[in-house]
Amino acid sequence: MPEISVIIPALNEQKYIGNPLSGLKSQTFRDFETIVVDGGSRDRTASIARKSAKVIVCREKGVSVARNRGAAAAKGSILLFLDADTRPSRDLLRIYHEIFLDKSVASATGPVYPLERTKKRIRLGYSIVSVAFVKLSILVADLMRSCSRMRTGTYRAG
Repeated sequence: MPEISVIIPALNEQKYIGNPLSGLKSQTFRDFETIVVDGGSRDRTASIARKSAKVIVCREKGVSVARNRGAAAAKGSILLFLDADTRPSRDLLRIYHEIFLDKSVASATGPVYPLERTKKRIRLGYSIVSVAFVKLSILVADLMRSCSRMRTGTYRAG
């Protein structure tokens, strides 16, 4: 079973899908699987992706649907979502693996290179979110919902 599952939603990305896939081939960390979720592309996205990834064709549209479908098929204990128009840094998976060795980490974002039409590469910094922060965010959201329901009359205590 792979340690990391990389999930790439794609729709008509034949011009770009090779970028994340070639970036993944050159990773220093090797214990991962790659899943491309194709949203019914009318170009060669799926056939290009099949050369180096598991491809799931999902007729339902939407990046969230595709991410969820990929997550459901994933075997790794860490889910990493990439966009089809990005190129991961060479050490991306190694760095994520090291970050998630700390069991207090709930999520992280990191350096990818968006390859827009301008072909400019932008390095994004890391952002690590702890489990404690996520739990606090959920508590605050629940409190805000409860207060909102009290004001609108839809909240029933007990």
